[in-house]
Amino acid sequence: MEARGKTVRLICAMSSKRDMEARGKTVRLICAMSSKRDMEARGKTVRLICAMSSKRDIEARGKTVRLICALSSKRDIEARGKTVRLICALSSKRDIEARGKTVRLICALSSKRVIEARGKTVRLICAMSSKRVIEARGKTVRLICAMSSKRVIEARGKTVRLIYALSSKRDMEARGKTVRLICAMSSKRDMEARGKTVRLICAMSSKRDMEARGKTVRLIYALSSKRDIEARGKTVRLICAMSSKRDMEARGKTVRLIYAMSSKRDMEARGKTVRLIYALSSKRDIEARGK
Repeated sequence: MEARGKTVRLICAMSSKRDMEARGKTVRLICAMSSKRDMEARGKTVRLICAMSSKRDIEARGKTVRLICALSSKRDIEARGKTVRLICALSSKRDIEARGKTVRLICALSSKRVIEARGKTVRLICAMSSKRVIEARGKTVRLICAMSSKRVIEARGKTVRLIYALSSKRDMEARGKTVRLICAMSSKRDMEARGKTVRLICAMSSKRDMEARGKTVRLIYALSSKRDIEARGKTVRLICAMSSKRDMEARGKTVRLIYAMSSKRDMEARGKTVRLIYALSSKRDIEARGK
């Protein structure tokens, strides 16, 4: 998914070897989904480099918080910053509690623990087990990253608010000034997002429709391993295909998308800015070209 906008520019590839590169004024994320890739995020406030393999290190260097997190069971997390300095051991039974003026981290890496980080700038909650929920709430960046098939990613921020549900039964509820999302990840649930800017209704079951109606941003996600989502617009224009049979309908002032997710269907989106015609065969790319 490539979204190039004034605030956030995301390039997300869903295949196991693709990289997601997001370059924006505030947060720049490069996320690789393969076990050996690194996620590099370089921004004005937080710079994160996250490696998903069991032996990689997460290096975050920023003005406020500098974190080096190793995801192996025996590695240490070293955070050196102006306010908080953390040395955290990630053994399965240890807890990392960091309480400071800027960042307050409680990280438990056992299979049942939850990492809760609440701070003025960055608030991260990272759970490393298959059943955990990551909740990140901060003024600038609010990221929730779930590393297994059943996790829920909840991101609440002033500019971008993303909710990702990676399991069939979890609910994601994001309520903010811009985006208010309620996402149910069970096969029969609907995600209803009603906000001032983005209003998303996403159903994850194979026969449900995703309807996105908003003034500025309309998102469509394709989860097949070989597809590419490219969104190029003035602000953010994302096209995501959720399953081979789903339809995504996005109707708004900027982008109006109607997607058929079957392997042979075409997606035709005709709006004021972007007009898209997509074929969702297993090897085709989704290209969104905007004004």
